[in-house]
Amino acid sequence: MVPIIIIRYGELTTKSKNRIDFIKQLKINIKYALSDYKQINIIHFHDRMELTNLSLDVMNDVINILVKIFGISSLSPAFRIAKNMEILSEKVISLILSQDLGMATLFRTIFW
Repeated sequence: MVPIIIIRYGELTTKSKNRIDFIKQLKINIKYALSDYKQINIIHFHDRMELTNLSLDVMNDVINILVKIFGISSLSPAFRIAKNMEILSEKVISLILSQDLGMATLFRTIFW
């Protein structure tokens, strides 16, 4: 189970041709804001970014930094888990029992 943060940036463009420029600038802004956390990797997709290489210890600190960055429409703390229903069930039950959910009050599973 690997902690990640999913960042959604919604509609960043004024014209379709400059979308990639806005995404690149947002990624630069995130890297700069998180410069104290060198171990964090940023992976960007068409409609979202994921921060990986996080530890649970710094997740709340990172979220508090990210909410101040212009261009981020929402973010979600999450866990990357193997695509196996048995493993997923075990991890969900252990999270609920340990109450190790941090700021999360609900969660869902997404397979892709």
